Amino acid sequence: MAMALKCEGRHIIHMGIGEPNFTAAPLENGSEVRMPNSSYPCNRHFIAAFDGRAKMIVSGPIECSQLSHGMVHEHWDEHNRGVLLASPSNSTDTSILHSELARIITTVRGKGGFHRR
Repeated sequence: MAMALKCEGRHIIHMGIGEPNFTAAPLENGSEVRMPNSSYPCNRHFIAAFDGRAKMIVSGPIECSQLSHGMVHEHWDEHNRGVLLASPSNSTDTSILHSELARIITTVRGKGGFHRR
């Protein structure tokens, strides 16, 4: 199923199953979004479509290919606007624990980054 989104004159075609897992983020030219290095390649293009730059954080087997709130805090800088948590880790049967996700959201909000409810 393909789904088209439109935001301020830009169109995004989502080819996944179900609804897209993102909304248009408030990015300015040069804003950065952190994501795990195991992220789907298309996620970098979603960020670029809104004039942002994807910055990868190394996450491997020890982290189950996921980010933690500590990693987000450590890699945050003045150019960062948010975090995109979407990875092909479904094939490894891993996910972010709800408690860790809550800590990541708290970290992002505390740093003034965007988030989606």
